[in-house]
Amino acid sequence: MLTLNALGRELFAQVSRSVFPILGSTDRGKFFVVGTCILTIDQNEKAYLITAAHVLETWGKRPLYISLDKKTLELSFRALKSKPATPGSDDSLDIAIFPIPSQEASSFIGYDALPLYKPLGVNDKGSIFMFSYGYPSSQSDVDILRKGVVLKPLQYFGREITDFKIFTKLKYDITLHVLMKYLKRKSKIIGVKNYVIAPKPKGVSGGPIFRCYRNVKSNEWIFVFCGVLTEFSYESAQVMKATKIEAIYPMLKIVSDSPCLFS
Repeated sequence: MLTLNALGRELFAQVSRSVFPILGSTDRGKFFVVGTCILTIDQNEKAYLITAAHVLETWGKRPLYISLDKKTLELSFRALKSKPATPGSDDSLDIAIFPIPSQEASSFIGYDALPLYKPLGVNDKGSIFMFSYGYPSSQSDVDILRKGVVLKPLQYFGREITDFKIFTKLKYDITLHVLMKYLKRKSKIIGVKNYVIAPKPKGVSGGPIFRCYRNVKSNEWIFVFCGVLTEFSYESAQVMKATKIEAIYPMLKIVSDSPCLFS
């Protein structure tokens, strides 16, 4: 049976080519991490980058980039962003979807997209653990590109919260959101030789969250991409909130039915 560390590393090996840091820039041209995004694919094999909408809103008109292996790619193509149901209310989805235009498709050759659909034979009940991934935000006075800083993703481990009372208390919608109670001492920085406890999950918005199931017959682990991180509470509750993949489907249909966004 795999240890918790080995289980986390096995999952990270599967998703490390699917999750990227989003970079902001200063007036002086310095780059720093402001969020995370996910390379995904739907059942029609259309590819998208998905992140939290507030990551884009925070930086206004200033350009944003994603960091790939050997280059940075400006997020200059169009995105569909969720909106509040009523003016002045909170955006319950907090999601932005970038359909990848054909002229940018070559930039993602060699990367692995996470499926936006559930594997056959897996239901929503019985998950044992949850993992989430994202890149920590960096200080704006440190130019991570010129300094040659190697970005290390964070891995957070925990268990799913399903108690309706907690959703009500935190003012979250159980039909739209997934909640994970994460454990600080079982969360870590991937790629560091010595065990380093992961810091506050600032910057991980837009990263993926996974349910982990045990296949009773084969005794193998099954990892299911189930949501996009949008918010966290660190001080007391230590709760991560993600928007369910199913809640994003209407937005995906709008994007998929709008070929002009891919041009």
